[in-house]
Amino acid sequence: MISMSKKYKTRGNQEVKILYTNLKGDFPVVAVIDDKLYFYSRSGTHCYCAKYDLIEPYSDFKIDDKVIAINKHPHVRYKGHFAGVNSEGKPMTFTDGETSWSTNHPPCSWDICVKAE
Repeated sequence: MISMSKKYKTRGNQEVKILYTNLKGDFPVVAVIDDKLYFYSRSGTHCYCAKYDLIEPYSDFKIDDKVIAINKHPHVRYKGHFAGVNSEGKPMTFTDGETSWSTNHPPCSWDICVKAE
């Protein structure tokens, strides 16, 4: 179920702003992508094109995945382990190379995380 309180992107990695979730019919969710309106089912399926389906950012990341974390300065990168997503939708890592098993500290949030290869 798509929620106004969550952040989404498309399968094509485009930023999405949810406008409505309660219209009548098969596609009650309305979103804006690049200044255009798109219609979705309650589960986030686009009405005709799968690349526009809605997904939650970082839904394909698992806790403890190796990641590269980036903040405002893209040339500064931090290697860490994925620790989830905070209430603002920002990715988090465990600090000092720790993992979920070894951590004794609160996680640190970032602007972006990408999976390490």
